[in-house]
Amino acid sequence: MSKMIYKKRDKCTPELLRQLSEKENVFFRFHNPYRRLSSRSKSWEMGYESELEAIREGSIVLEGKSCTKEAKDLMEFEHAFDSSYVVLAFEGWDTGQTGHDGEIVATYYKKVKCFNYEDFVKCFDYIDWNWQYIDQI
Repeated sequence: MSKMIYKKRDKCTPELLRQLSEKENVFFRFHNPYRRLSSRSKSWEMGYESELEAIREGSIVLEGKSCTKEAKDLMEFEHAFDSSYVVLAFEGWDTGQTGHDGEIVATYYKKVKCFNYEDFVKCFDYIDWNWQYIDQI
């Protein structure tokens, strides 16, 4: 088995997530903790294990990683992930491209915070067709 890259988990609160969301170049993504991110990281559709597999199948590979600008927007993709993932808040740059599911694609510069999947999800509730921070309900 590979070595876990993102081991240290930060405390996750709605207040911290809002503060990070307000920072200009901070983005959020669900991420496999065994895969290292770098400024050369790329995105391809989730059904593929690698860039090469995606290319062989005719899928588009994008420069940068799929993400959202606001933490609560990441919850729109929560159904596709589970507790084996972490949530990364990272500094990056919006590439101006749109991902395969309509999300932002950003170049990764550095990790800001790493949260447990469960702790992140517990910060939200789905009310009136929108994700809301639990401390604003």
